[in-house]
Amino acid sequence: MFHKLMATELIVRDLAACTAFYREILGLEVRESESTSDSVSFQIDNVYFFPACGKRGRADGQFGAA
Repeated sequence: MFHKLMATELIVRDLAACTAFYREILGLEVRESESTSDSVSFQIDNVYFFPACGKRGRADGQFGAA
């Protein structure tokens, strides 16, 4: 059983749009030290969010099982 959530990775189609939403709408700051070219790191209290480009999961850039 989970007692608390520490981190989650969100697979997204448009990383730039997702990043803009978290920054501009929710007011979160990008954690530059943990961001890469295909993912971004945000933090709320002790919970980390990692929106990541969907191309990380599959070679063809699609979502879900191959």
